[in-house]
Amino acid sequence: MRRYLPLCVLLAAAPAAAGPFELHADLRVGAASGYGLGGDQKDNDFFDHTKGGTYGLLVGMRVLFFEASIEHDQFTDFSSVKGTWTELDAGIGIAIAVDDVLKGESNKLYVNVGLDLGAGFGTGRQISPPLDNAQISDKGVLLNAHIGIEYRILPFLALAAEFPAGWGYMLKNDVPANQDGSSYTTFHFMILGALRGRIGF
Repeated sequence: MRRYLPLCVLLAAAPAAAGPFELHADLRVGAASGYGLGGDQKDNDFFDHTKGGTYGLLVGMRVLFFEASIEHDQFTDFSSVKGTWTELDAGIGIAIAVDDVLKGESNKLYVNVGLDLGAGFGTGRQISPPLDNAQISDKGVLLNAHIGIEYRILPFLALAAEFPAGWGYMLKNDVPANQDGSSYTTFHFMILGALRGRIGF
């Protein structure tokens, strides 16, 4: 987690304001699970085999209602890393202020909702940098939805709870794509708490 500290310091040092453009970074921790829905490899579902505790980082941006992000999470049984998941997403998202404020003050409590399409890569063990194709166990495309609550302690710092879930079409990387038995469909979800740094313009 130490390698994420400079990014948090940068976000904390920059001014923040409400506006149509936002950059944000989340340090997050929680729990994750999932299961195979269908396909020859559904019993080897990545999210089912790595379910348990999770921690990671998300870096994202929002321009009006368009949002994009990259996230990396590690799954653990608290004695070892069971796997990692890296995903690139793009879609739509909105932040809705839900608290009443006095004139001249800023909103602090928001509900965030979004829907996005992503491409992800999983490893069945801890990554040994640099990441290469041999370390990837599963890959696929996913349709994700998320809802969350965000409390802005300061204009550039917030506490958040996020509840993302997604459906995906996945391939086992060690089974040739032109061979029967390499694919499956999956559903997964996460319950996360996050420390969020943000810059708004």
